[in-house]
Amino acid sequence: MNFRHQLLNILHSAPESRISLAEQLEVTRPYITKLTNALLEEGVIEQTEQLSSGGGRPRTLLAARKRQYFSLNIMVRELTLEATLNDYHTGEPSLTTEQITFDTPVTLPLFIAQVQALAARLCHHAGIDAARLKHIGIALQGGIEQDTGVVKWCPAFLERDIPLKSQLMAASALSVAVVNIAWCSSYMLAKTERLTGSWIALMPGFGSLGFGYYVDGKPVFGDNGFYPEIVHLPYPGGLEKAFAFSGQPDDQHIAASSDALLFAIHCTAPVHNIKQVILTGEFFDDVPADFIPHIAERLTSHPSPHINTLQLRYIKTQRFYSMKGLVRLSSDAITPLIG
Repeated sequence: MNFRHQLLNILHSAPESRISLAEQLEVTRPYITKLTNALLEEGVIEQTEQLSSGGGRPRTLLAARKRQYFSLNIMVRELTLEATLNDYHTGEPSLTTEQITFDTPVTLPLFIAQVQALAARLCHHAGIDAARLKHIGIALQGGIEQDTGVVKWCPAFLERDIPLKSQLMAASALSVAVVNIAWCSSYMLAKTERLTGSWIALMPGFGSLGFGYYVDGKPVFGDNGFYPEIVHLPYPGGLEKAFAFSGQPDDQHIAASSDALLFAIHCTAPVHNIKQVILTGEFFDDVPADFIPHIAERLTSHPSPHINTLQLRYIKTQRFYSMKGLVRLSSDAITPLIG
């Protein structure tokens, strides 16, 4: 990735000064001035003045120009599809949204037809020229090869080993990415929380358990970018079921969830001697206040030094955190298509 792409990937999410950009990219200020001036001339970014709170000289900020490029972002949980149309400037709210619930798992041709219809419908509702739609981002549950866009398995589909990315690209003539929902959240954690080094993230929510895995500051993937899945680990009754309940959880549910979470930590963190364990997700909004301290206490009291030295950190995130991550990933995908 070149400096132009890195700079745009910063500016599509937040306005920044030239000084800040030079520091983040570790380049000289004259080089940043030259690069940003070229992007201003192209109309890709815009410049604004922010008044100083102390009444001094206004501060010049740069940001991606709005209403130029757009992405369609689709997240599918079980059989429910949520779609949003988003500006390349990710600070902008979604232009329009739609939700569809399938009665049963669908075939690949039916899904592609639904996506194409959604793209046309949402662009029309938002008053956007469909030619300005540059990318489709799709996040799914299951086994996903994120490089090839092959869906090995997913509860929303009848088939296995589906070439979703290539088939949708051929049908839409657009850039397409197919990712695991958990990657959207892990990406956001790495970007917004400034996490460094090696860490795992356990992200229960919406009746499932997402997993994030970083070693030496880089995400860990399998063959063809396969995103790591842990819900199939041999836990009695199934890991996902331990986090699926409706209404207020009772003591029995809480105990089962606690045991399942500890099992997941025990099976993953020690593999690469990772000491930093991140907990986040909607699940933690519904459990008692002592749930996480209880997990930390059980880790600390474990007899194995591989376990009792783990450092637990809870990060409270906003709802729809994974969708925000998908939108930002889509804007990252648009960046190399500009110019």
